[in-house]
Amino acid sequence: MLPPVAEADDVDAALRVLNGVVLIGGDDINPARYGRERHAKTEMLEARREEFDVLLAKRALERGLAVLAICGGCQLINVVLGGTLHQHVPEIYGAAVAHGRTEEMRRGGIESMHEARIEKGSLLHEILGMDAVRVNSSHHQSVDVVADGLCVSARAADGVVEALEWSDRKKPFLLAVQWHPERLGHVTEHPRLFQALVQAARK
Repeated sequence: MLPPVAEADDVDAALRVLNGVVLIGGDDINPARYGRERHAKTEMLEARREEFDVLLAKRALERGLAVLAICGGCQLINVVLGGTLHQHVPEIYGAAVAHGRTEEMRRGGIESMHEARIEKGSLLHEILGMDAVRVNSSHHQSVDVVADGLCVSARAADGVVEALEWSDRKKPFLLAVQWHPERLGHVTEHPRLFQALVQAARK
């Protein structure tokens, strides 16, 4: 785990001894970073953590490290590369698919699950070998305008972006997923995302 250091030199020093990075989730990114006013439902990351996350993501991509981004990390990658976010999913997509944490989840830790449809020919499809995968959900924001250089490799049935990756498959490993595979280790396919990260980092 990396501490939220503020100086670029410190981030670079950490990345010099790493071959891969997992960008984790958290609260919401300040919408000023993508040119939007703050929504009433937006709960922003602590500023020091956000500055660090942005710097870490930028430097990791610049250095060509293998990157797996999870939930808020997926949104971070899109914003860092120039994309935007929907600040409250239910207002855009309705409630047909439960993306946020339900009352049942809060009471008993039960995961809210739904299907994500995977684009054939994508890195995600190559890793999982599936046209669709059951994923969990605990987010209220999602990707809106996809950043240049990225492509959508999975969507929920309601259209919410569930995964991003480089459009150019020749670029270093980058996979950004909106769900939480670290909570689904008991399901065969989800650990493959971490295995793919490790394999890419070894190269």
